[in-house]
Amino acid sequence: MAGSFLICTNRLLIGDAYGKNECAYMIILLKKYPVFAVLLPVFILIHIEAEYHNLITYRFVTKEILILFIVPVIVYAACFIFLRSIPKANILSLAVLIIFFFGGEFIDWLRISFPDYFFQRYTFDEEQLLYLQSAWRYNRFCDC
Repeated sequence: MAGSFLICTNRLLIGDAYGKNECAYMIILLKKYPVFAVLLPVFILIHIEAEYHNLITYRFVTKEILILFIVPVIVYAACFIFLRSIPKANILSLAVLIIFFFGGEFIDWLRISFPDYFFQRYTFDEEQLLYLQSAWRYNRFCDC
């Protein structure tokens, strides 16, 4: 599968006319299955391993590693149950997982860049997410 993905991207970049069936197959696969739910935790784990290789003792962090891989499955299942559409569940769960994995880094950056401002608190982020969710629901059910 990885080889056909590389072939697909190379042929798309070069403009070769011979890989259209493989490319179409890969696009269908990527739309159908939430590959990001596995690849995003793998990326995080590889990044942490590369940065903190000598500091990590894996017998102490196995629970956290399992959480990194279980949360995307739960989030995707909840999004799929809520939306009943694979592409919509993919998009919503990807957005939620990006907030889950990178939200702390964003808050830390805000604290360093803008000390003592109101938008660096976690409660501000939660309020904004609730506002966006209510606006999305209003636009979804409104006849506007």
